[in-house]
Amino acid sequence: MDKSVNGYYDYTQADGKSNLRTVAEMAWALQAIKGVEHLFAYESRLNYFVQGRTIISLCLYSFSKKSGDIIMNVLRTHPFIINGGVITANPFNKKTDIWLAKNAPQFLNVK
Repeated sequence: MDKSVNGYYDYTQADGKSNLRTVAEMAWALQAIKGVEHLFAYESRLNYFVQGRTIISLCLYSFSKKSGDIIMNVLRTHPFIINGGVITANPFNKKTDIWLAKNAPQFLNVK
């Protein structure tokens, strides 16, 4: 995935473009899809990708359909939240290296 998102970013920045906006509807994450067990490792690693780039990326989760464990993993892997229409720093966010070391160490130093 790292290779894919980096390649996509490079593609979007061709011809002097300087911004990228993405939105991901996360309803699919409730389904039993192969690899979904690694979702939060991916979500956490995306923080490496967006750092230092002109990217706004929104992950749309409906918390009314999620378990408490899933909600906390969403909060632990996203540095900002939108709540009531206000963007704020997320006090539950864990730094990527710390979250991965504890929850998905096999993805910590993947290049």
